[in-house]
Amino acid sequence: MEGITVEGDTVTGMLNYVTGYTGFHGSDPEEQEGNYLALLFRADGYQLSASHSGGKHPDSPVPLDGDGIYLLRVSEPGQTITVHASRDSSRQIRTLNLAVTLKEKE
Repeated sequence: MEGITVEGDTVTGMLNYVTGYTGFHGSDPEEQEGNYLALLFRADGYQLSASHSGGKHPDSPVPLDGDGIYLLRVSEPGQTITVHASRDSSRQIRTLNLAVTLKEKE
């Protein structure tokens, strides 16, 4: 990743093409290369989950573990990430638009 910024509800920057990355889905060779985005979400006292549009499992919320990092293989610009923060009966939702540039495989 290069120059990733979040301003308002828009994420911009460059996502480099990565090969041989087994930290995303190590058992699926098709998902061991591509353009990956890692974002850190924090909300003290809230349980966090995130989902995204596009990809193989769109709109399926994934609970974020204690480190709050959400890793996404971005298949095309224009995808969105929706973060859900909940505590007791309170729930907040934020959607981020990905206006990123995807570097092609060299």
